[in-house]
Amino acid sequence: MNLKIPPDVVIMENFHQIYCFLSEMKINSLEDRKKDAHQQYSEHLNLYVTKYLGQPLEKLNIFFDGVKTRIAQGVKEDEISYQLVFSKQELRKVIEKYQGKEVKKALETLYKKVLKHLSEEGNLLQVVWCTMQGEFVHQYKQFEEMIARCYPGSGITMNFSIEDILQYFLDITKSN
Repeated sequence: MNLKIPPDVVIMENFHQIYCFLSEMKINSLEDRKKDAHQQYSEHLNLYVTKYLGQPLEKLNIFFDGVKTRIAQGVKEDEISYQLVFSKQELRKVIEKYQGKEVKKALETLYKKVLKHLSEEGNLLQVVWCTMQGEFVHQYKQFEEMIARCYPGSGITMNFSIEDILQYFLDITKSN
């Protein structure tokens, strides 16, 4: 089987190994190298998580990236909903695609992908999955904030909650 491992995973795992090795050695003169290794590991962990986490809520990410772009171009937040492609109706259509069951299914697929990407020796699955959970909750909060700011009083909400997200992640972890 020819499995293409993302470069960020290879770099992340390598720097994690270097960091662990240097931590075990406890050599003061290599303390800067240990810090560099940890920084590189963290950086590539975040790059990997950010890249792959966009997939479960891809259409929502695209929608709100467009909203952010319009705001950056000078459109006022409370006028976003008057833009045809960012109307309340369009937002409802995008949100409707993400029922709780579909979100959980997408996260299960993501978990399987992460499992394939990571080597067993690295023991990083829990770290990556926990980081993904944190980033997913962060994205959710950003979406909720954008809805509150750009669609005030519309009554538009996501079809799942933070509690649901945490339960999805827990269920996936337990079942694997």
